[in-house]
Amino acid sequence: MLPYEGVWCVFDREAQETARFQQAVVRAARQRRMHLAISNSSFEYWYLLHIGEYSRPFADGGAVLRELTRPANLPGYRKNASVYLRLKPQTEIASERAERLRAAHPAYPADPYPNPSTDVFELVRALLAMVGPGG
Repeated sequence: MLPYEGVWCVFDREAQETARFQQAVVRAARQRRMHLAISNSSFEYWYLLHIGEYSRPFADGGAVLRELTRPANLPGYRKNASVYLRLKPQTEIASERAERLRAAHPAYPADPYPNPSTDVFELVRALLAMVGPGG
């Protein structure tokens, strides 16, 4: 038996379809207990969903970052900055938005990772289930 219940692979689609992206998805699907948390265009889209509902496509990760750093959102945000405490109160609404917006996207489910979308909510829910209420 493996010493863990599963493995999560978190990465960006970056809006453009590439052979490497498809290879990564196929390879993960073949792996036992491999879960994907893919964001299109970037991980910061997950952060945006804590602030508001964003359903329009983004040209690339830079466009997501520009929207995120607007004065009304997270001004001064830098990649890899810790924003957990600031965003934590909105995590459940962000999860609901991510799930609902993906399901309503015209390209979904034919394209399981449409622009914009994120599966990070599934990882967050799995982590919260491990730590229990109040985690």
